[in-house]
Amino acid sequence: MEINIFQPPPDTTCGSFLAPFLAYSPGVVYNPTATENCEYCRYGTGDEYLATLAVGWSGRWRDFGVLWAYVAFNIGVLLLLTGLPRWIRGRRRAAETKGIAKAVK
Repeated sequence: MEINIFQPPPDTTCGSFLAPFLAYSPGVVYNPTATENCEYCRYGTGDEYLATLAVGWSGRWRDFGVLWAYVAFNIGVLLLLTGLPRWIRGRRRAAETKGIAKAVK
């Protein structure tokens, strides 16, 4: 969370101090009756924060597809990078074995 902690003016609660500000900007005061250590977050909900990242409920299936494409790509690269050297070694051994077999004949 992005909570800003600050001190209100003397003899003022956090809620009454921030009321004019909150009328024009989004956010939440977590301790409106406190007279010190006001806790303010400019995002009232997680959806408000995610909207700043262009992530929303309407794009959930697209994002889900992108996630699985990312997973599949990484698994493919892993298999390629670990399987390719093994395949090359196997081909070399097979070629060496053929060469030895021809020399024996």
